[in-house]
Amino acid sequence: MSHRLLVIEDVAAARDHLVQLARRALDFQPENIVTAATFSQARAAVLSAFEANLPFQMALIDIALPDGCGIDALRDLRTAFPETICIMTTVMAADSTIVSALAGGAQGYLLKGQRDDLIIRQLRLIESGVPAISPPIARRII
Repeated sequence: MSHRLLVIEDVAAARDHLVQLARRALDFQPENIVTAATFSQARAAVLSAFEANLPFQMALIDIALPDGCGIDALRDLRTAFPETICIMTTVMAADSTIVSALAGGAQGYLLKGQRDDLIIRQLRLIESGVPAISPPIARRII
């Protein structure tokens, strides 16, 4: 089975950019990438994948969605596919948001404003078990 990626992001340009970064980092094939622009679409994508027994290897999840919260989508995904590597990709860096995401099962927290090469490197490292956490977030956690 090929590796599958789920990208949950409401802004089309940001969603396309994240897909391209993930493809460059981990060689996801276009036919194995599922995208969702809303919490409702994300929930439907997770349910469909669960019913078809097609787990996601990785998910990139925005926190602020027009009809819900990405942290709730994270919890749905972790329930359906506990092995999926879930990374929050956001511009939100509030302490409470970081704690909620990590407590909800996120294995990474990347700020979308970072340089592309840094995001690509962090996505590659998480496959080796190194948490994908943006340096400013890591400093705040420490």
